[in-house]
Amino acid sequence: MGSNKSFPNVPWVSVGYGKTFTTPGVIDEDLSGCLVRFHAVKTANMDDVTFRLSSQAASVIVLSSGETDYFFVPPGEKIHLLSGSLNLMW
Repeated sequence: MGSNKSFPNVPWVSVGYGKTFTTPGVIDEDLSGCLVRFHAVKTANMDDVTFRLSSQAASVIVLSSGETDYFFVPPGEKIHLLSGSLNLMW
């Protein structure tokens, strides 16, 4: 996050890459050490998205359809998609 001379009090995040993941399993993208936008995409069969950190089985997060949240992915971690359709931007 940062600011610039014109808007010193407005936080911003650089726009990077985005991709939607629908296949359960470990997401094969290097998100380690990044602030990532997580967005639950509604599908015909499922409304919620469930995911966790790959090394921590108890770190399950559920996002409702259309919900967006931002998470920092710790260094050395990967995201494991358990169910649903998840759009990530990093």
